[in-house]
Amino acid sequence: NVKKDVVRKKYNLGNRPVIFHSRSIKKIYNLGTIIKSIPLVKQYFPNICFMFTGDIKQLDIKSQKFIRKNKLYENIIFCGRLDHDLEMKYYYRDADLVVSIPTSDSSPFSVYEAMAAKTPVIISDLPWYKDKFVQGKHVVTVSPKDYTSLAVKTIRILKKEIEIGRAH
Repeated sequence: NVKKDVVRKKYNLGNRPVIFHSRSIKKIYNLGTIIKSIPLVKQYFPNICFMFTGDIKQLDIKSQKFIRKNKLYENIIFCGRLDHDLEMKYYYRDADLVVSIPTSDSSPFSVYEAMAAKTPVIISDLPWYKDKFVQGKHVVTVSPKDYTSLAVKTIRILKKEIEIGRAH
């Protein structure tokens, strides 16, 4: 019962496709992989919006240079620190896709929150999910360092070629 369009109105996103990453900017969460996927996704969805918690100043220099070189500022929003209890649910609800691709993790809360909002999720192909979810039915998996696969699966989900966890 989470109200829809709260985040879209706050950032004036209209009906732009939105990808949300709620994890930290630490290296384990592979923001570099996500950022490298953006130019490929942008070829199909020029107005795509990737939303990250945290601040761009916390991002590694290599990723900052990649964003600048590829002119991705119009496609990325760094939301800063969000109040988990008061704000996070609206981001999950308004996203078209949530990406959580850490190098190692065990059953991350962010995946369950996205699924509760009925938002499709792409996760790392780590062993933890295999006892809980079916790949391609509940979640889509990628290698945490494979930005090309991430881009292809993102595009397929946004084009509705892969249907997982959609709100009806």
